[in-house]
Amino acid sequence: MLTDLYINIIAGLIGAGLIYVLQKTYFFIMEKRAPLSGTWYVTYENPEINDEFIIKQRGESVSGQIIRRLPSDESKRKWLFEGRFKEQVFFASFWASNEDTIGYGCWFLSRVNEDLFRGYMLIPTQLHLRTSDMVKPVKIELRRYRFS
Repeated sequence: MLTDLYINIIAGLIGAGLIYVLQKTYFFIMEKRAPLSGTWYVTYENPEINDEFIIKQRGESVSGQIIRRLPSDESKRKWLFEGRFKEQVFFASFWASNEDTIGYGCWFLSRVNEDLFRGYMLIPTQLHLRTSDMVKPVKIELRRYRFS
């Protein structure tokens, strides 16, 4: 009788563990196959700055990390972002992910083709300039390069 109880508990734990592993595997595969998932690169009005976006998409939800690539002395700067991809529009907000980085804001991008978005990033001017304007719009392009 006590043996049956132990067998049922062990079977329940194995079943729960198996469901957890299958669920994680399913979400991992879905994120990898999503249209926006992968590495994208940003071009700003200032060509001396280059950032890399590592994007994960699950349905309409989009999240990920931004890593500064150029200038190389700023390569430790990183941001996190969360947003949505809906009806060919990608909008999100971002914030600094470490103490070495300042900055936060949002962007609104329209899809041009499968590998290109164009639009604007809005950043608070108080971080950079002493002006009466609340935000500074910055024109950006988000591009994915596919290597064969």
